[in-house]
Amino acid sequence: MEPGLHFELTAATRPVLIRAGQYAIADRNFETNYLLEDFHALHLYSYAGQIRTSAGTLHAIAPGDVTLTPAGVATRYALEKAGKGEHLCVHFELARGEGLFLPFLTPARMLQPQQMIADFKEMIELFQESDRPESWIAAENLLLTLLYRLQRAHSAARPADSRIIELLEYLDRHSHRVPAVAALARRFGVSQTHLARK
Repeated sequence: MEPGLHFELTAATRPVLIRAGQYAIADRNFETNYLLEDFHALHLYSYAGQIRTSAGTLHAIAPGDVTLTPAGVATRYALEKAGKGEHLCVHFELARGEGLFLPFLTPARMLQPQQMIADFKEMIELFQESDRPESWIAAENLLLTLLYRLQRAHSAARPADSRIIELLEYLDRHSHRVPAVAALARRFGVSQTHLARK
């Protein structure tokens, strides 16, 4: 199964920033195994290459792409060009849950790359001033904002549920009557809860 992060986001389960910085990498042949046992990692890339997860999945990465590696998932890199590439990196804690999901890779085309870069850099600067409580809070708020933007980008990119589209067309054709939610849910094969959210 491809890694991603299932999590709950409430006032009590905010992300906790552990480390933030800009790091160089020169791996060309998947030689180094990177593994954080206790923390999740968010990376924003400035180079092209490939990343292999411990699940064996290979992803092409390009400048502006973002990966979210859950705690306990190992990764290995192969940069496209010789020399060092740099990426912006954040390590954080966030309780797992079932409410939201972020996949492993978010391509730059789904994001506003310049905004993401600016937010990452500001978060790193604030983290470096973390001896000031207001800087720490601001850095964690930016992390929360970044996670929200990633989740929103994926939610917007998901194709519409065809059953819901069929249901809406049905309602248009039969607008003269008001069917029960339970009856609609049965007819179109969705749960009443799912239907109520749509």
